[in-house]
Amino acid sequence: MDDSEVKISREQARIFAYAIYRDVAAYVASHQEEYQKFIKSEDDSDGKNTTAHRPKRGRRKANGT
Repeated sequence: MDDSEVKISREQARIFAYAIYRDVAAYVASHQEEYQKFIKSEDDSDGKNTTAHRPKRGRRKANGT
């Protein structure tokens, strides 16, 4: 099967995306010094941070509420 033929449901895509996010968040949490260096390197010449990030919020419950 060719990759262009793979189809997943919206729920499968959500689960997959959350798994990736959870792994990246755990890595960032355990490598704060490295992450801060990365953020600093992403600043453009005007001093504006160009990285996308989410504001800190409480953790979501497993049922999405």
